[in-house]
Amino acid sequence: SLCALVIAGFKARWSAVILAISLAITNVWMYPFWAVPARQRDFNLYYFFNTLSMIGGLLLLVSHGPGGLSVDNATKKGI
Repeated sequence: SLCALVIAGFKARWSAVILAISLAITNVWMYPFWAVPARQRDFNLYYFFNTLSMIGGLLLLVSHGPGGLSVDNATKKGI
């Protein structure tokens, strides 16, 4: 799965891009806080922003790369 690729650091940037896009689409579909009754709005808003923070973390991974202990970095060094 893509989560395992991100954890291992193998093709982490592409995996993170695909995960971020799929989470963004799923987030809008699953937690429409703007279209629910006022009683459920706080719950949906909480989960919406919780998932949005995970998307932000994935975008940080895309912009900065997987790091020194990743499989991608080890293959670049020739280990």
